[in-house]
Amino acid sequence: MALVARLAGAIAAMALLSGCGGHSEAADTTAPQESAVKHAVQAYFDSLGQNNLNAAVDAYTPDGVLELAGAETVQGTAALRTAYADTFQAIRFGQATHNYDEVRIYGDQAFVRTSSEVATTSLADDTESTDRYREFFILKKTDIGWKIDRYLNNKPTTPAPPPPAG
Repeated sequence: MALVARLAGAIAAMALLSGCGGHSEAADTTAPQESAVKHAVQAYFDSLGQNNLNAAVDAYTPDGVLELAGAETVQGTAALRTAYADTFQAIRFGQATHNYDEVRIYGDQAFVRTSSEVATTSLADDTESTDRYREFFILKKTDIGWKIDRYLNNKPTTPAPPPPAG
């Protein structure tokens, strides 16, 4: 019974985020707002490519949450700083392609769904690899602009589709 209640709660939360289920505020999809939200996410991606610890942490709200596939959940500025410092000591981010699959804005909250292909180099053994990710960001509009409030990612289990012929 507890599982059913949790599932119902999760479905209700997703309905609110997606604009279903009686959410009365229409999605604000004006170009300036969408551009500002994408800019906040792109600034985060850029901070990874530049191995910029301060910029990566500053992309989040003070109680921001990071949930990476296969890792423990991290919350708050101090924990985020430790997580990204550890990451930048272990790997370097290289060439990356980010596709913005969906952007929805509801007042002072937004969500962004992206898909990315990212090259990394392990600093332990200089091994290079390229991985695909699916990312989901929940952002909050603050006094100083849009900030990441919640971020999670995972890797698809299927191989990347072949490039288009031509």
